[in-house]
Amino acid sequence: PLDEEGEQGAFWAEYGKHYIKTVVDGKEDMAAVVACPDKTFGKECPVCDLVDKGLLDARAQGMEPNKAPAFQSRAVQTFLLNVLILSGTEPTVPIVVSVGSQIFEQLIDIYEEYLNADIDILDVDTGVNLIINRSGAGRDTAYTVQASPKGSTAITLPSLLPNIDSM
Repeated sequence: PLDEEGEQGAFWAEYGKHYIKTVVDGKEDMAAVVACPDKTFGKECPVCDLVDKGLLDARAQGMEPNKAPAFQSRAVQTFLLNVLILSGTEPTVPIVVSVGSQIFEQLIDIYEEYLNADIDILDVDTGVNLIINRSGAGRDTAYTVQASPKGSTAITLPSLLPNIDSM
């Protein structure tokens, strides 16, 4: 996307969120998902402040910080991207998806690798498709990102612009 000066801007937006969990009868349950102003906008976050206090209290009580209830509510960094799901029902309609650091770091590595070869993988005409594969489940889930030559889906910039969200 172009920034306010008409220059190429970042193709992502950072977004942080806290997963607030409760324990009822020994069973952990999701109570809320709260946006994190620190991870999203670089501004003070009251939830981060409470989590930090909870971790300090846990240390003061001799508890390992990663075992403290507050540890589970730390902010998770995600990245918002405009994407086309080419295998989906509307392969030419951009949608915003949230990806974690594991996927994002691989995307950046591929982006830089191609950019070093003077190829802009984000260009509608000369770019490449990116395939994300998932294996495992739960905390053992792993993602791999691969670049792939363009497929046969015809995509034009004018058809994408009305649906692209500014990052």
